[in-house]
This record gives sequence, C-alpha cells and structure tokens, in this order.
Amino acid sequence: MRKIVIGGSTGSIGAKALSVIDDHPDDLKVHALIARSRKEIFLAQIEKYRPAYVIFGEELQLPGGTKQIPEKEFAEALGHADLFLNAVSGINGMEYTYIALASGKKVALANKESLVAGFEKMLAACKTPLDLIIPVDSEHSAIFQLLSGVRSDDVEKVILTASGGKIRNKDLNRELLPQEILEHPKWRMGSVITIDSSTMVNKAYETAEAHYLFNVPLKNIEVLFHPQAVIHGMIKMKDKNIFAHLSPTDMMYPIKHALFYPNRVPYEKDFNYSVISELTLEPVNFNYYPNYGLFTEALQKSPKTRTALICGNERSVDHFLRSRIKFTQIFELNRYIYEHWKDQGDLEFGELPEIRSKVDTIIENYFGGIQ
Repeated sequence: MRKIVIGGSTGSIGAKALSVIDDHPDDLKVHALIARSRKEIFLAQIEKYRPAYVIFGEELQLPGGTKQIPEKEFAEALGHADLFLNAVSGINGMEYTYIALASGKKVALANKESLVAGFEKMLAACKTPLDLIIPVDSEHSAIFQLLSGVRSDDVEKVILTASGGKIRNKDLNRELLPQEILEHPKWRMGSVITIDSSTMVNKAYETAEAHYLFNVPLKNIEVLFHPQAVIHGMIKMKDKNIFAHLSPTDMMYPIKHALFYPNRVPYEKDFNYSVISELTLEPVNFNYYPNYGLFTEALQKSPKTRTALICGNERSVDHFLRSRIKFTQIFELNRYIYEHWKDQGDLEFGELPEIRSKVDTIIENYFGGIQ
C-alpha cells in the first residue's frame, strides 16, 4: 500500500489524483491532504478519505483520527508517507517541495515554480533532487518516459509541444476578453494556467523546467505548436531519429504514471488512435508571444529575479481576469516589473512576502504612470 500526500487536493490535478486513488484502493491510500481554498470541497475530501493529516488556512472541525497541522509542520505529515504529489498552485508550492526533498521523499511534481524559481534551493535540500522527482506535467512526463529508454549522451534535442491555446492565430489588435481565452480548446485547467498557456508564459516555465529536470542546455530545447495535443513531447537523437510520446489529452495519464512509478498498471480507458485524422507540428512565431522571450531571458537570472517575475505575472494575470488590463498589457506589465526589479541574489523562503510587496509597489508605479 503506497501512502500519498496530496498538495493542492481541491485543484484539478489534485482531484484527478484522488480519482486515481479511488480506482486503486488496494494499492494507494491518502495519507495527508493540503489545500488553500474551496473549504467545502476540502471538508468533503476529508470526510471521504479520512487522512491522517490536513493543512488548511483556517481551523477546521475534523473527524476523529485526522490531525490538522500548520504549514511549518509539514514534515510531520511526510513521516510515514511514500510519495508527495505537489499540485499546490504558484510560488507557494516551492517550500513544500523543498521540505519533501530534504526528508528524502519521492515527489510527483506538478508545481513548476519549485524548479523554475527554486532549483538552487532544491539542490540545497538534496544533493540529487532529480533522483527523487517524477514529473507530472504532460510534457515533462513524456520526456521523462522517453529518456528512460535511451542514453542521455545520444540525445541531441528535447522537443516540447504546445497547443497554442485559444489565441493561436487570433488577431491581437482586437480586445480579447478573459472568458474567451479561458475556453481552452484542449485542456481543462485552472484560470491562471489557462491564461499562462495563451501568453506562452507557461511554456517558458516548462522550457526552464525541462532544462533543470533533464540537464539539457536551453539551446537544445525546441517548442513546436501541435494543435491536436496528442504528441506531448519528443526527443531527437544525434543520429536524427526522433521518438515521440503520444497519449490522449487527459492528465489522468501522467498523474497515474507518477503515482505508480516505476510500475505500470492497466488503464481501462484505451487510446483509440485510429480516430486521429491528422497530427501536425508547426513552428512558433515567438514575436507573437513576447512573454516567452521575456521569461526565458529572465529565468536565466538570479533566483530572486525569477521569483519576482513569477509573482508579478500572477498579479498581471489577476488584473486581466478582473478586466483591469487588456490581454496585451500582461506583457507590458511583466516587462515593466522585470525592468524595474533591482534586488538580485539567492532566495530564502521567508523573503516571499517582501518580494511580493516590492512587486506590488512596482505595479502601483506602472498604473500611476499610465493614468
């Protein structure tokens, strides 16, 4: 019986992970649940799974046998666990990954920021963090599985695919409304990651994450549009053979792979590849997606700079979702934050509130300048 700790249990990844556990009650057990919002859903999860530990932002009335602990005591919840699935959204998920790695636990990682902003911290937690991380993102799960069958020295290039989201080939000169972009043609995700997919910020994170996860130089990572979202990743070998990973557009596949790794278990939902009429790959015009270039440049800077821009993008997306800025202003605001951020250096988790405060001041200056 594998005991699982799920961070972000009320989000889309967490909910799907619980569905996998439902399907395999003899193999997987919920040991602890973590959430920051959706209290009623969280309470229903606690009632159903009766975890040993829970973490939530306010005091809860809990059934017998379940203990609520503060975030700072997260290591206690890991004590008898076998695997930590980190699907906590945003920069707040970094410290959970750090503590799990420092505890020597396997981490099924869906929180991009843990590596994108905090890779150096993960190295400090564990000399070989990549030995403990199993990627959950569909693209990185694909590359992870492809690389398991080849020698790393034989790999020339890693290729990540992107569906293009709702705005691919759209006229950006007209105003795009939040609801229009949130209707992603292929994936059902949270609102922030859906916007990040449309701006290609998410793909910039994934490029950096692939660089860290697989020790591949950034110049050897390519991004291609693949509107069908069936090919999730490819590797090009130095003899020019290319291996591709295909699966349906369903996060259940990489989640299940991570929860059971290194084992594979049958899945009753088969992949009916005979219905695929075409699979296309297209180059990306990055002039159309300036956020990608901005973030891939910034993500080579200091941990504090990377963290500041990630925090800033969270604010930018929130302003767009609240209709306070236009879609194209997400880039303008992100660029302004990047250009006006002066605090370099390494990152300490206790500095996150201060970094957010400084970013908020920069944003206030931006809005003051355009009034």
